[in-house]
Amino acid sequence: MCIGFCTGCCGAFAGTALGHCLCSCCAIAPSRVAAKFLYGGMFLASVVVAWVVRDYATAALYNLYSFQSCAPDNPACVGALAVLRMSFGLCLFFALMLLTTAGAKHEGGCRDLWHSGWWPPKLLLWLLLLFVPFVLPYQVFQVYGEVAIAGAAVFLVIQLVSIINFIYVWNDAWLNNERMHVWMAVVSVVCYLLFLAGIILMYIFFAPASSCSLNIFFITFLLVLVVVLTAISVHPKVDAGPLTTGVMAVYFAFLCWSSIMSEPPSEVCNTRPRQTGYGGWLDIMAFIVALFSIAISVYATGIDSRCFSLRPCSQDEDMAGNGEVPYGYGFFHLVFLTGSMYMAMLLLGWNMNQTPVEWSIDAGWVSTWVKMGLLWVSALVYLWTLVAPFVLRGRDFA
Repeated sequence: MCIGFCTGCCGAFAGTALGHCLCSCCAIAPSRVAAKFLYGGMFLASVVVAWVVRDYATAALYNLYSFQSCAPDNPACVGALAVLRMSFGLCLFFALMLLTTAGAKHEGGCRDLWHSGWWPPKLLLWLLLLFVPFVLPYQVFQVYGEVAIAGAAVFLVIQLVSIINFIYVWNDAWLNNERMHVWMAVVSVVCYLLFLAGIILMYIFFAPASSCSLNIFFITFLLVLVVVLTAISVHPKVDAGPLTTGVMAVYFAFLCWSSIMSEPPSEVCNTRPRQTGYGGWLDIMAFIVALFSIAISVYATGIDSRCFSLRPCSQDEDMAGNGEVPYGYGFFHLVFLTGSMYMAMLLLGWNMNQTPVEWSIDAGWVSTWVKMGLLWVSALVYLWTLVAPFVLRGRDFA
């Protein structure tokens, strides 16, 4: 009936009238809440398939013409190309979604219905775009590999802004509620205790000897950095409170820990069990957690479009209540697009020339320095949020 009715519309209207008819008559009933989870599920499934292809399908893939540029004794080349092809296909899918949903404003419009509905054709499109890159020539992915590094960096910047914004929103909400002041103090103390515990454990596990100069530098510099940021945040002229810096300190400690854990297994200063490729329970559990962390990280960042909006949050809520879309669809798909490149970099350890260890994610010296660089950039951005109101006195940072 839907097809017949739409055919009738085609005869009666043209141009935009036909498009409106198709959108309103043939779109599968949309659910904006379910759509977010479905896109996240598609992303997670793509990550799992990319890992399976990387670790277990290199022998079969070498028989394809598009992979024969790799030497027979170079599985790293085949695995890296496979991951880049999966990432490229996923990027194409979210790029198309970005182009077709950016600028959606009102619920019930064509772009809104396309974002939230039409799942059978979108699933077919997703599968097709994951397959097509496997027949493209090798040279395409030499270029894409370099582009993916930049795209992954963009994703990390977006994620960083989202995290800092969330911490400030949390701090402001509790600061403006007197009943939460006690909890604010408790959480701040807990965060600093967790940070100190992390510092102590990192010295024990990652710097057992004075010869471990690099790890000692990483940990000591982090400790000094947090002390300086705390002193600035509680200064009477800044008065940001201890909660924001306390939560950021825990985040910094996590990045430092993760960075050192990404060091190669040959690094003797790291005494903790690491990703070895033997498929033991520790490798498997760490890998599963990492897979879900990638998907959750991309999903959570994607729905947080308000931190990049020029409107205040209260205005966003009013707009959502007036029939406007609940979040920025274009931004949502942009984050998944850059997250697809980030996924490739994690599976390849940010290095297209190394042999990925089975059951490993984000391992190697390049990964170590990327995470440590992210930590330092995060600290600089957070420091800027503390001092910007005094450097740029003519701007409103409310």
